[in-house]
Amino acid sequence: MKQPKIQCFTQHPQKKVLHSFFRSLAKRVLQGEDWKGAVVLNIVFVDDTEMRRLNAEYAGKNASTDVLAFNLSETESELEGEVYINLDRAEEQAHEYSVPFDNEVQRLTIHGVLHLIGYKDDVEENSKQMKEREDFYL
Repeated sequence: MKQPKIQCFTQHPQKKVLHSFFRSLAKRVLQGEDWKGAVVLNIVFVDDTEMRRLNAEYAGKNASTDVLAFNLSETESELEGEVYINLDRAEEQAHEYSVPFDNEVQRLTIHGVLHLIGYKDDVEENSKQMKEREDFYL
């Protein structure tokens, strides 16, 4: 893989995460999945209000969600994309699954990166494969 350009941004008004850790995590997933092409990736940590707005505008769903991934690549040999992580939903799910908040944010980040490189979770078999990859990187 060429030297990836991975940036993180926090738009959440209260919650913060360690950007360097999540840049490294995304890079590790791309390396582990044997991504060979160029990478320009933004990971954006948002609150529930912003995620609901994004989901309505880009997915046509008037509801919040935990992660959105947008592949902006023009060719299959490059990866240009954005992953939006809902830190409010991550906190709720961490409590629901009895895991630390940071672990849930990691899982959502991994999930978003996997979507960008072609993994799907639209049917049970695909969802199972994606969950196995998430668990592997966690």
